[in-house]
Amino acid sequence: MWKRIAIVVVIIVCSIAIFAFVRFGRPGFVNVPTGSMANTILPGDHILTTSRVGTIKRGDLVIFHYSADSNTRYVSRVIGLAGEKIQIVGTQVLINGQPLEERRVNAEVFGEAFPMVETGAFGTGPYTVYYDSDDPLRDAPEPDAQFGVAEPYTVPGDTVFVMGDNRDNSMDSRHKGPVPLGNIAARPILVYASESGDSSRLFKRLK
Repeated sequence: MWKRIAIVVVIIVCSIAIFAFVRFGRPGFVNVPTGSMANTILPGDHILTTSRVGTIKRGDLVIFHYSADSNTRYVSRVIGLAGEKIQIVGTQVLINGQPLEERRVNAEVFGEAFPMVETGAFGTGPYTVYYDSDDPLRDAPEPDAQFGVAEPYTVPGDTVFVMGDNRDNSMDSRHKGPVPLGNIAARPILVYASESGDSSRLFKRLK
């Protein structure tokens, strides 16, 4: 009897694993070392990822390589799609000349290992991005930001323009250029462990 039960359990477990693989793709596990996506993803977060990328839309979180021969992976948010003209003016992102809907937050920074603390919010949108309240040079274009800052930039075909949610502290497409769709390797799903000590963030779908 116990042998039959064991066989049934194995069949159920295997069926769940096969369904999960077909539905969500190959799982992966990533430890995030930097704060470029804070507060959405914090340094020291351990995130579950899926290899099933699917159709990329604006606002999606993606894990990618900037060059096909690089082993360094990055996580950012898709802001601009192929063919669109993108420009960043202060805290406002313009897509084809129209303001992008984002919830934008001024925040105090108490060190990269700690969540930023909101001091004020403006704008509405499906996700939140953060700006350092103490940055006096935000409206001045960064000298090494070559794409979409000094003038509108047209996103080339088969690429996307990505930015970190920690807008004042992210080396993203503003600096490195667009990301080829073929270099997107995975999507982050959720945080399953974190060194931040905030257990309320665990096992919630990242968005």
